[in-house]
Amino acid sequence: MQAVSESGVFEREAAALMAIMPTVYRLLNNKSPREFHPCTDRCLYYHSGSTATAIVLDDLKEQGFRLADRTVGLDMQHCLLDMKAIAQSHAASAVLHLKEPQIFKPFIESFYCERQRNTIGVILQSNLKFLAKEVENWRLFKDQLACKLQTG
Repeated sequence: MQAVSESGVFEREAAALMAIMPTVYRLLNNKSPREFHPCTDRCLYYHSGSTATAIVLDDLKEQGFRLADRTVGLDMQHCLLDMKAIAQSHAASAVLHLKEPQIFKPFIESFYCERQRNTIGVILQSNLKFLAKEVENWRLFKDQLACKLQTG
């Protein structure tokens, strides 16, 4: 899709995975050696070209990670573990921004920037319509949410 290509979203994703997150994790590991355990995948390979764009990531199953049952969700222990990891990563990224602000330069313009507004708006409206149609099938939330999604 041209809008995604023009936005540079994959380039920013690759930059975050290959430059920022390893640096954030190094900061966290230096602060608490052997206590910090990254819970995201590493970017093993990235390619951007006219024929295809690809981001290849670690298989986290090999490190013992597994998806929670989507019908049940996470228990409190795993929610707290997740929130702690997110908080640590955000705090370390703020420290990194103070130390090396130039590393964040590729992230100044958002995917949802003014230049992309019309194109992204059409995509989001279309997706919202599909979501509203799906929510109409959800017995418990149909009356509560479907009409809100349909009106956008």
